[in-house]
Amino acid sequence: MTTVFSSKNGVKLYSQVGQLGATTCFDNVKWKSLGGDYYQFHYPDDFNISFPDNKKDYVRKLKDCFPQEKDQISRYFSLLDSAVKSAQSYFAFKLLPINLDKFLTKILNTASTKWWTQTTEEVLDHLGISNRLKSVLTAQWGYYGSTPLESSFALHAMVAPHFSHGAY
Repeated sequence: MTTVFSSKNGVKLYSQVGQLGATTCFDNVKWKSLGGDYYQFHYPDDFNISFPDNKKDYVRKLKDCFPQEKDQISRYFSLLDSAVKSAQSYFAFKLLPINLDKFLTKILNTASTKWWTQTTEEVLDHLGISNRLKSVLTAQWGYYGSTPLESSFALHAMVAPHFSHGAY
């Protein structure tokens, strides 16, 4: 579900508010959903795609638009989840005493894929994703400031899921 916060200064889009339970955290804030397809991209060749406010519908829409790449789409979302879980562990370790952090980070780096050193482009190429689907999956690269050719897949993986859970 997606919601918008409105103030005298305008509208601000927030993501994952409902998923994180933040809609009940602020008694004085009224959250309003942007609704189903809240984000749209229009390409010069008249290809258009909108982003539904939940992951299940988003994945289904991608598979409907790119039926020949259903397996790649499933693998892409699986890799996103893997990279996010790895990053969450990495950041959680930073809350521990430094020696324990270093020890656990070393184990994590040995046991998991090196998401920080692989670019988004490399991962998508490895999956065999078409250029059109790449452009859809990485359409929000401006939010983290590096093109898919330059950005680490880990960074992409931490930003991309925000767009498959709607906005507030």
